Amino acid sequence: MLAMGSANALIVVESGLTNSPTNAQNIDPAFGFIPDQEIEINSSFDLGIPNATVFGFSGDGTFDYYSFSVGTGASPLQIGQTVFFDTDYAQIVGLDTQLTLFGTDGTTVLASNDNAPFDGPGDLVAMTTNSFLSYTFASAGLYYIRVSQADHHTLYGVPLSTRGATYRLNVSTVPLPAAAWLFGSGLLAFFALSRKRKRNKPLLMLGQA
Repeated sequence: MLAMGSANALIVVESGLTNSPTNAQNIDPAFGFIPDQEIEINSSFDLGIPNATVFGFSGDGTFDYYSFSVGTGASPLQIGQTVFFDTDYAQIVGLDTQLTLFGTDGTTVLASNDNAPFDGPGDLVAMTTNSFLSYTFASAGLYYIRVSQADHHTLYGVPLSTRGATYRLNVSTVPLPAAAWLFGSGLLAFFALSRKRKRNKPLLMLGQA
């Protein structure tokens, strides 16, 4: 999996071999807890944390599948969380995206969206053809999100055929209340331990002398 650094988050680059659930590109290692102003989850501009981002390409005449884990420990996504999927910047390069979420079998459709319901940072216009959907997961497993090209004659879109077009796919959520508390308490424990070690270090050196 290729990745490039960003001032806000880790961006995974599409591998190019993602045309079915069987060879879907897994994005579990890309999730991080750094706020990114590009990753909004609603029209109130609330940010999705944790999050992962994919930079993808169109023009090869295939679908782009990405896999991610929920409730298994392989990613921070948990059972009971609402996860948000959003494409940005595709419209400005002439690509009308469609997102389709599949269950753990790779074939059962859980949700799909053609046009985003609000203007996000990568949409640039009020009426956007970028896609956005959300889903609350009730069971653990490996799920799949597919990026396709919207087609009004096809329910879930067609293979990506617009040449030279790119898109940004954001996957994000917000911590469950208990998870947020545990995450915060873990940080407090880490800082307390660090301060304790710093405080004890000079005493240890003095005793050795």
